[in-house]
Amino acid sequence: MIYRTKTEIHLSNRYGMSIAQYTDLLNSQHGRCAACRNIPSPGGRRNVNNKLFVDHDHATGDVRGLLCQKCNAAIGLTVNSPTILRALADYLEKSPAIVKTKLTHRGKHGAYQLTKKTCVNGHPFSQENTYVIPATGHRMCRVCRRQSDLRRRPSINQQKRDKRVLAKDVANGSARITEYT
Repeated sequence: MIYRTKTEIHLSNRYGMSIAQYTDLLNSQHGRCAACRNIPSPGGRRNVNNKLFVDHDHATGDVRGLLCQKCNAAIGLTVNSPTILRALADYLEKSPAIVKTKLTHRGKHGAYQLTKKTCVNGHPFSQENTYVIPATGHRMCRVCRRQSDLRRRPSINQQKRDKRVLAKDVANGSARITEYT
C-alpha cells in the first residue's frame, strides 16, 4: 500500500494536482509569490507564513498560481473581484490624508495620548523629561521611569543581605539548592 501525505491528499482532492505539479509551479515562480513577488518568511502560527498557497478560480476551479498568505487573503476578501482590487489601489494612491498627524504612539488611544501634557503623576512631558520606547513608540515620563526602575531593582544593601542569609543557611545546612542537569 502506498501512503500519501496530508499535503498530497489535499492537493489531489482540492485542486486535482500532484506534488510534482506543485513543485514545478513553485520552481517556475522561483519560490516567490505570483502577486507580490516576495519569498515567504518562516514563522507565524502553524508555519502559515513560510509556504505558498494554491490560488484558484472559484468559478472554474482552474489553478492560477501560488500566493503568499497575505496576497491569498487579500484576493479572498475582495471576492476575486479585479474591480474591487483596482478601486482599492486607486484609493491608496490618490486619496490625500484627511487629518495630518504625527503619531509616534501606537495603541487604542494613541492620538489622545499624544495630546496629554503631563504623566499620571503630574510630571510634564517636556523634551528633557520624555522617554519614547523605541519598539512601541510609547511615551514615558523619565522621573516615573527612574522611580519604577528603583522599585524593581533591589538596593545594593538588600543584595548583600540576601547573600549573607544564603551563606548562613548553607553553613547551617538549611538551604535548599537544586541543581538541574
